[in-house]
Amino acid sequence: MGIDKLRLSLCQAIKGNVTLEETEKLLQSHKEVYRDYWKWVFKISNNYKAGYYLQTNDNFVLFPDNDRMTSVRNFLVQGNAASITRLAVVKAIKLGLQVIAPLHDAIYMYSEQSETEHKLLERCMLEATAEILEQPLHKVTMRMDTKIIGSSQLLAEEKGVEDWKTMSKLLGEPWSSMEYNP
Repeated sequence: MGIDKLRLSLCQAIKGNVTLEETEKLLQSHKEVYRDYWKWVFKISNNYKAGYYLQTNDNFVLFPDNDRMTSVRNFLVQGNAASITRLAVVKAIKLGLQVIAPLHDAIYMYSEQSETEHKLLERCMLEATAEILEQPLHKVTMRMDTKIIGSSQLLAEEKGVEDWKTMSKLLGEPWSSMEYNP
């Protein structure tokens, strides 16, 4: 994200003020700590500006007509992450897992045998990651979070809870009796 959006995001996260100077200093520190990443990102940006297209490992293309450099710089990471998620969903469905939907970097599924099925879904994610990133499976490591939500519980982001409370009162039962599970 750009400096202004980062500043706004930081202010919201800490529920206070972050100056533009503090934001710039934080961004500069990030560029120093992750020097190789930023070198790669600027190489991508320069090639793109020179008219080269970008392509994910499974062949999704960003043609050189996008003038938002933050989108361009994010494309390969976000695009390959989306490819991993799509492939993991396909693998999960082939195994008979009851996938409800993917959302960003998450896969929602219905499960009555949560432990066994979650391990299978994790395996699908690891296999998809290895395939998309063209790495041997044994070299792929990633953090995965599993969250089990009961049928009477609400899965919601913290910022949406107040809106849900208002809406659920209007909707009545059974919605108004759902518990929020942070």
